[in-house]
Amino acid sequence: MKTFIYAVESDITAGTDITLPKTVNIGALSSVIRLKNVDISHAACGATDAAYSSATTLGTSHSPESLEIVNSTPSAGQIQLVNSNTIVCGDNLSAGEVLIIHYIESGEIPGF
Repeated sequence: MKTFIYAVESDITAGTDITLPKTVNIGALSSVIRLKNVDISHAACGATDAAYSSATTLGTSHSPESLEIVNSTPSAGQIQLVNSNTIVCGDNLSAGEVLIIHYIESGEIPGF
């Protein structure tokens, strides 16, 4: 079992092939976790002299989301292995997000 961390450098539209480095030789996907960008916000406060008089984005965090592995065109929340170093995600991915890919390497186990 191996793990590869894929950092999304620029926005990727759902259904687009994502080519991984040639050193990644996937025989089968075990699991894929998406660390999704989530804005951290503070709600508005109506009190006089409140620090936040309107909703304010304080930063971004990553929320883990397990993607379902499928063998055909992926929908939202799904991912497909196209070949040994190409995957397709059914969701749009934003720059700064991360995919944690757990996989069995081709040839690591007979049949994979």
